[in-house]
Amino acid sequence: MPNGPKESAQNKAVIAQLPRLLQSPDPSAIRAFFTEDFRLHDVKYPDWPHGHHGAIRMFVQMKAMIPDIAISIEDMFGEEDKVFVRWRVKGTVRQL
Repeated sequence: MPNGPKESAQNKAVIAQLPRLLQSPDPSAIRAFFTEDFRLHDVKYPDWPHGHHGAIRMFVQMKAMIPDIAISIEDMFGEEDKVFVRWRVKGTVRQL
């Protein structure tokens, strides 16, 4: 059973780290953040690798495509084990 406000605060603290990971992808930090059962659910990438390898690739590729990426969290709220975030992402997309 979820433990309410404490769990919500912990989950928000975890989500708040995502902009830093996108700004500077660190494989060891990404491994700590994502579980080995990571799956990218995107119809454009049906064969995307799973697990830590897929999560690391996602962050590294995003940074390569948008080298000047800047992410800010505009709003974040949570209830028990759910966190909702409204992000602002800015940057110039570069063709690879």
